[in-house]
Amino acid sequence: MTALFYGDLASKGKAKGLIFKLDKMNYLASHITDSVVLVKEISQEFLPRLLLHRPKALIVENSSSDLAWQKFYKSISIPTVSGLKDITRYFDNGDEVVVDCENLVVIGKMIGEKFDW
Repeated sequence: MTALFYGDLASKGKAKGLIFKLDKMNYLASHITDSVVLVKEISQEFLPRLLLHRPKALIVENSSSDLAWQKFYKSISIPTVSGLKDITRYFDNGDEVVVDCENLVVIGKMIGEKFDW
């Protein structure tokens, strides 16, 4: 199974870490600092946590064409990918991934002892 996803670049960088799905039920979770945060869509209530605890990377399923959100993504120093349809269904909490926003905007999922690109 190939686990490679292409999205829209929101903020540059590269990170490796474990997925943490952030939603309305657990948006107050403070242990996102060492995680790759996955959200269905970004909202105002997530912003304080993202800025305070700075995850390794951010994956946003629904891309917002709102210029203010695009500027926000670029202003934070967190590798960010957006616009990945149904990505929240594919990943589970604890999945190890690489988010590469340096050359191509991709996410690779760890399968076994190596990344499946």
